[in-house]
Amino acid sequence: MVLMIGEQIYSILMITIFFIEVSAVGYIPYIGKLMNFILQSWIYAYYCFEYKWNFIEWSLSKRIYFFETNWAFFAGFGSPCVLATFFSSQLISSGIMAILFPLVRRRNYALDI
Repeated sequence: MVLMIGEQIYSILMITIFFIEVSAVGYIPYIGKLMNFILQSWIYAYYCFEYKWNFIEWSLSKRIYFFETNWAFFAGFGSPCVLATFFSSQLISSGIMAILFPLVRRRNYALDI
């Protein structure tokens, strides 16, 4: 039980730091927008799959290893959500993501990962 709580706290810290990095990368001239797009794709994909991985009780190290070895898949999996929200204002993109997130999350349960 304590190990699970520790993994959840570490996961929250990891996602928070990654989110700060994603926000900061957007300010880099020339390549910032492209890198921001890819990083947002990864973070959306991780959000969607984290529910499934917690349900099947994968450890955090197994989730991170799986994510790192399949980074191209996750970039592609998260890119439709980012594409739908990337060029909108914060308010509009939040609404679009609120509609898309449950649909994408449901789609990943059908995948055998």
